[in-house]
Amino acid sequence: YGPGAFSATRGAYAYLTVIGIDRTVSTSVAPAGAGAVTGAGTYREGATATLTATADSTHVFTGWSGDLTSSSNPLTFTVGAQNYALVANFALRTYPVAASVAPAGSGSVTGTGSYGAGATATLRAIPDASHAFSGWTGDLVSSANPFSFVVNGPVSLTANFITTSFALTTAATAGGSVTPGGAYPAGSIVTVSATPDPTYRFIDWTGDAGGTVSTIAITMDRAKFVQANF
Repeated sequence: YGPGAFSATRGAYAYLTVIGIDRTVSTSVAPAGAGAVTGAGTYREGATATLTATADSTHVFTGWSGDLTSSSNPLTFTVGAQNYALVANFALRTYPVAASVAPAGSGSVTGTGSYGAGATATLRAIPDASHAFSGWTGDLVSSANPFSFVVNGPVSLTANFITTSFALTTAATAGGSVTPGGAYPAGSIVTVSATPDPTYRFIDWTGDAGGTVSTIAITMDRAKFVQANF
């Protein structure tokens, strides 16, 4: 007999109570220890279940797998005629490690990129031929090269270089010659001489030098150009 059915033979009503079936909603976390899930338990068929995944400080939630697949968080669903086992999946949180060079063009840096939380990044500063590495500044400060550190957030660094040598360029007008130029250590003093041909005479220097004396001293505190005029 169904609920409220009448039995003619008995002359009475028979009432039946339909009891809902309990279903189990269980959860796990992958990788283990990367986070936690709330909302698991026992639900009646037709009830609404809500699961919430919470990542730890070094992970991010990526989605649900198992008896249901979804990227929603929290995940809400109607409990059907089955038990449910779901996995909350997490991925290691990543952070950018960036580096610039000062002055521009004085060298390069290797080791930049994305790193997982807790990973060790190693940056190496490589100077060009006329510079030397002097240290790191920015989110971290160090004189180590290579420089290793644990990544727990975005990191932006500057590799600083100092000039170790400067270029001296020399030239001469028609009628004579001048000491050849070249690269010289920063701060050094270079002697430059102008030599006239037999039928010419030296007049003066132009560029980064001046005067009428044929032999001069140039202090290499930057790249310089001097010309001997005949």
